[in-house]
Amino acid sequence: MGRTITLTIVQSNVIAIADLEDEAAPISCAMVWDRLPIEGTLMHGKYSGPELFIDAVDWPDVPPENQIHFARPGDVGYFHIPPGRYATSMAGECEVLFVYEDGAKLEGPEGMPVWVNRIARIRIGSSGDFLEAASKLRGAAPATLRIERGH
Repeated sequence: MGRTITLTIVQSNVIAIADLEDEAAPISCAMVWDRLPIEGTLMHGKYSGPELFIDAVDWPDVPPENQIHFARPGDVGYFHIPPGRYATSMAGECEVLFVYEDGAKLEGPEGMPVWVNRIARIRIGSSGDFLEAASKLRGAAPATLRIERGH
């Protein structure tokens, strides 16, 4: 069995375990692993549907690996867009995201289609409480996500 990460919605105290996809995305997984733990305010992807993310400020760009555009429940990804024409901030954008229900189509600024490096898959069978809590966050008070190394 490979490495795992844990995702915790702090206010609900619900946890999901996700299996890193080291073979499919070795550079992305190593970069994320080396920067854990991270904690941030969960935000909904404005255009992507059932997707939540936290900012990963100042994390580096990585090459495309294991990329997805149509995401499935349980997909965990790393998104980076450098400063410039397509970023909504002068610093660019870096995010760690996850999808909690069917129907996600990953889109960036102004609905521009984007491809995200999938770094992990949440263990759906044992993470129902986590995914249910995530689905209730749209329109709710801000929540905090903490991502830590598993084993």
